[in-house]
Formats: sequence, C-alpha cells, structure tokens
Amino acid sequence: MTAVTAAAVALRSASLFPIDAVLCAGGLRNILYAFGLGYGLSMMANSALIVVPRLRDLLGVGGPLMGAQHLPIAGGALCFAYGLRLATFLWRRQADASYSSKLSDVRATSQKMPLSARAAITTFVALSQAVYSMPLILSCDAALLAAPTVAHGVPVVGWAALAVSASGLLLEAAADEQKLSAKRLHPRAPVTTGLYARCRHPNYAGEILFHVGLWGVTAAAPLPQGLLCLGGQAFMSWVMVGAAKRLDAEGERKYLKDAGSEDAAKYARWRSQTGRLIPRVRPWK
Repeated sequence: MTAVTAAAVALRSASLFPIDAVLCAGGLRNILYAFGLGYGLSMMANSALIVVPRLRDLLGVGGPLMGAQHLPIAGGALCFAYGLRLATFLWRRQADASYSSKLSDVRATSQKMPLSARAAITTFVALSQAVYSMPLILSCDAALLAAPTVAHGVPVVGWAALAVSASGLLLEAAADEQKLSAKRLHPRAPVTTGLYARCRHPNYAGEILFHVGLWGVTAAAPLPQGLLCLGGQAFMSWVMVGAAKRLDAEGERKYLKDAGSEDAAKYARWRSQTGRLIPRVRPWK
C-alpha cells in the first residue's frame, strides 16, 4: 500500500497547484516573481491550507506535547515561517538600492524570454511547490489515522529533524541579512565577513538544512511512504547545491578577471580558506 498511499497524497497535493500557479503568476512578467515572491507565498498558502482545516482534529488526538500528532502542526508552522521570511526579505531586497543593478539584469533577461518560456518556468515553480507539500499532507494522515500507540508516541528522531530544519531557517535568515547589509556598503564587492568568513554560501547551506530537516514531519508514517513523499525536498536541496556551484563560477569570472590585482588576491585567498556549503575548519594556532 506504500505506492498507493503516496499516489493518493500526490493527488491531494495536485489540488494545490492552481493556487500556487496564481501566486507564481508574476513570473509571466518577471521570472524573479516566480522564483522569489511566488515561491514564498506558495509555501505560506500550502502550509495553511493543509494544516489549518485539520488543526482541531490534530489537537483533539491528545497525547504528549511532543507527540506525533503535533509534528504536522510544527512542520506547517515552519513552512509558513519560511515562506513569510522569504517573501518579505525578497520584497525588501528588491526595493533596496544595492540590488537595483541585479534587478535590472533579471528584468532584462525576462524581457528577452518569449512568453512561453516564462510560462513554463512559472508553471514548473508552482508544480514544484505543490509536490513539496506531500510530506505535510502525509504527516497529517499519519497522525490522525495511525494506531493510537503511534499517534501518542514521541518520535524523537522526527522532532530532532525539525530542530535541524528550524536551525537551517535561522541560519539562512541571518546570512541573508548579513549579505544585504554588506551589499549596501559595497554593492560590487564579494561578501566575506560574518557567516561568510567560513562558508561561501551559508544562506544556501541553511536552506538545505531546512529542506532536509523537514523530513521530520513524516516520522509517524511508515518509512517507505515518507521517502516516496520527499521528492520536493530532495529537488530543492539539489537546486541549492547547483546554485552554489553556479555562483562560485560567476565569482571567479567577476572577481578574478584582473589577475594579480590586490582585490583578486584577496578573493582568491578567501576562496581557498572557505568551504562552499560546509564551513572549513581551520587548525588552531
């Protein structure tokens, strides 16, 4: 019944696609609005639409505070907080003078794309958000339909995973704020201070932790079912790894173009002393 259950959850997640498509529709004008605002708004809407209608039933299960019945509530709250944080941050960054050049580049790229290409990107982002909702749907089902001994138990691994997810959210938020502040002072310089002193992309590292840790919501469901519903989280983690690699390549072209200059030497030294996504441990002196 594992594949059947996953298929049923997938069909229910598909019902969220029209809503996500509307929220991501700004991508038809500028692809940034699909990848950014639409992405964040979809996370908020999906988590609310999945958890809120079943909140009374979940709370009525009873059991310990850290029981399985509260996993989807915590997971939904995390997803809503993630979407709210992302949407508000991107809106602030878009209005910031330090981002005006990058925003102009993205707008120019969007305008060069045919409408069909922008529509395909917007549709794909909306679809990915619908797929991303599957673990949360499964979690609600598991908490309400599983045997009482499972529903009332304390899935320690699940809560630990959600703690990792929450830590990732905090890390990403702190890194984004540090980068925005640094870019306000030096818009054209690489960010090499704060969290970026040890890790070149701590914001992406935090997002990967968020996606991976969200697995915790499925802790009350059979493991095969949980694994079948984690496609969205695996895909987003893969996207973040690819984005980090792409930014490293762009940084090399941008900051190492004047070989032998002092700025290029500083950037090369920073690159050699930091990890891409995992902080590089330096030996004690």
